[in-house]
Amino acid sequence: MIEYFTSFPAILLYSILFGVTMKLADCFNEHGFKWFKGDAILFGVLFGLFGGLLIYSNQFLTNLYLALLLVNVLRFRIDYFNHGIAGTIMFLSFLLVMNNFVWTHFLYFFLTFAIFGLMLNVILPKIKSEGFIKKIFELRFFYFLFTLLFSIYTQEWLVFISMTLFQTSYDLTVYFSKKSKAYILDE
Repeated sequence: MIEYFTSFPAILLYSILFGVTMKLADCFNEHGFKWFKGDAILFGVLFGLFGGLLIYSNQFLTNLYLALLLVNVLRFRIDYFNHGIAGTIMFLSFLLVMNNFVWTHFLYFFLTFAIFGLMLNVILPKIKSEGFIKKIFELRFFYFLFTLLFSIYTQEWLVFISMTLFQTSYDLTVYFSKKSKAYILDE
């Protein structure tokens, strides 16, 4: 039974749903969405559940998504109660599979994501133009680039595939949510 939850198709599904639920959790806090009472909490739980399943599913994904979680803490992206719920679920999932932790893998993801993520937070807001560099950072190219390089080096392609599905589903959710009449821009 546990094999089903850690199977390749399940991991692909978790990656997509992690991106969708993460952005929807934002929409209920920051962008004026309201579907029903408790929607922000529910999507925080779902966001954490899918992130936790990714952390639980595979040694490489444990290190990838734990690094992503801690970089989001560093970058103040865990900024609402439902994000805190998600982060707690993900960290508790890590505690279940601590033996999957590999320092070199974790540090690679943490350092690259932290450096480029902080550049996105600190340097990008100071760039006034809508040029190529700004657009590349807004697309969060570094997630794709560094997971691709890791996958080439280790031949563990699930890392790149999972991150690509997560980031693409997140970006598509951003795109479609902005088309909603309920969407309020965060300035």
